[in-house]
Amino acid sequence: MCSRYTLRAKSAAIAEEFDLPQKTLERCARVREAGSAFRLKSRGLCAMGQRNRLIILGCAALLALILPVVHYLSHNDVAHQAIRIWLEHFGSSIYEYHSITGKWPSQTADLAKTSLPQQFRYWKQVLDDETIVVVWHKNLKADPKDNAGLILAYHNKGLYARLGRVWVCWGDLRTEYIKVEDLRANLQTNKD
Repeated sequence: MCSRYTLRAKSAAIAEEFDLPQKTLERCARVREAGSAFRLKSRGLCAMGQRNRLIILGCAALLALILPVVHYLSHNDVAHQAIRIWLEHFGSSIYEYHSITGKWPSQTADLAKTSLPQQFRYWKQVLDDETIVVVWHKNLKADPKDNAGLILAYHNKGLYARLGRVWVCWGDLRTEYIKVEDLRANLQTNKD
């Protein structure tokens, strides 16, 4: 970049060479000075560069705010998959207990007689902390397809549950992400 003095010297040389009037030279000098004042900052940074940096920073901040929301709405992340697997283990252990004893489980100790302790090491702690809640039904049918409208277990704690949606394991061993209101309504209508 040229300094103001160099620009004035060049404009004077140009004016002499092309024989321009004094008013035109003064206008050109004012425009150059205004332009150079706009471009040059005290730190030597250009105003457009600062504006671009602010735009990039704003976009990055917006992206940082949007990504957690998108991540929360995604049902394929590791936390969601782990909850679904836990629920499937608990649901299948209820049917396994019935196939072994001919009765439906009514307490946590009943599930200890199934393969659940070998499949899921912390199963008892999860039930005791009520992270997973098992609904102890007394009159289920032996075929899981006949129990499709009943909830066997649901995930009760954590951020997902606090935000108003929970994972449930239905009687046919499928898992679904439903609203807490729907869970409560189903539990009220299907009381044993």
